Amino acid sequence: MGASWIHGTRGNPLNNIAQSLNLKTRETDERYIIRGGDGRVMRDADVPDWLDNVISVQHDAGADASEINRSAYLLDNDYGGSEVIFPGGYSQLFDEVKSALNIRYGHVLSKVEITEDGVELSDQMGQKASFDAALITVPLGVFKKGNIAFSPPLPKRKMEAISKLGMGTLDKVYLQYDEVFWDKDTTWIITPDNGLPKGQFNQWLNLYPYIGKPVIVAFNGAQPALDLSKLPDTEVLRRAQQTLEMAYPLA
Repeated sequence: MGASWIHGTRGNPLNNIAQSLNLKTRETDERYIIRGGDGRVMRDADVPDWLDNVISVQHDAGADASEINRSAYLLDNDYGGSEVIFPGGYSQLFDEVKSALNIRYGHVLSKVEITEDGVELSDQMGQKASFDAALITVPLGVFKKGNIAFSPPLPKRKMEAISKLGMGTLDKVYLQYDEVFWDKDTTWIITPDNGLPKGQFNQWLNLYPYIGKPVIVAFNGAQPALDLSKLPDTEVLRRAQQTLEMAYPLA
């Protein structure tokens, strides 16, 4: 299902595109409820100390607090304004503009060369194409492995940044039911007391208020997400369902 939000609408070019295409968006709010393992509603003061690291860091940076440059992490330079989602799906953005694009699949980029006339791109089959300019947006790991040659080489400061930066992990598990049995008007559902390792299935996004369908999304980040990725899908699903059954025992 891809990305979920436009994080900040003020001055955000994605929001400008959405508005120009008259795409419907919905602002999400921060209403939340904390459910204990027996279904009781918990107070903020009763949640375990480790929960803040899970929700505020692991689910945001995709890493543990001990793994990040905290001063850089806290330097917030995001867009301002509301956070919105697309009830009809993020793919609407691309559906509206792809007819104006020349999209080519199956070309593995191997070299980027700046020429007198612009930029020349080469793929692994030796095919070349020239453009006035190129925007390279491959994952950080591709840069780290050096799979793409640059001529001239990337500046030293960029290579140093590529070397030092790391990638976080954030996984989402979407569950769709026949009907809503959870707190249907609450955006966030917190489940710290689920009998699972810390960080697994502790935060849920309720999509029902925004898309009108009984869909709930679990967030798992950092090492807890990596641990889950080693398990079969059936076990991941079992843990998700176990958490909801404990939080809503009478559903």
